[in-house]
Amino acid sequence: MALTTGLIINQTTSGGPPVATSVIVGAINDNPQFQANLEVEVFRIVLPGPTRLPAGQDLVSLGPNKMFFKTYTLVNAIAYEVQVDYFSATNVAISIVGVDQAGNFVPTQRVLTPELTIIDQLSSTS
Repeated sequence: MALTTGLIINQTTSGGPPVATSVIVGAINDNPQFQANLEVEVFRIVLPGPTRLPAGQDLVSLGPNKMFFKTYTLVNAIAYEVQVDYFSATNVAISIVGVDQAGNFVPTQRVLTPELTIIDQLSSTS
């Protein structure tokens, strides 16, 4: 099932510098018996344009009761989007959170599995 965060705006209302400089994507396979296969795509939106650029892509095999965490850099991103697709899984939970330059979580940029939107397929990173 392909899912997206949609666009996460990464600016203050005053239009200052980006709030998050990176995003952490986490996934857990809570199934005690079966492997989960995930594809993660992260996009950053930059100016001028705006232009959508790939920030990272990973194919991950999660064994039963295993976790995955990865940090993706958001260089000059005025917004970003995370897309996830998972296969062979029944109990996968996803968490996504923006991180500021000081390493602090940005609470307004936290997205959990129930908050993701179903999409037909992942966008291409090429």
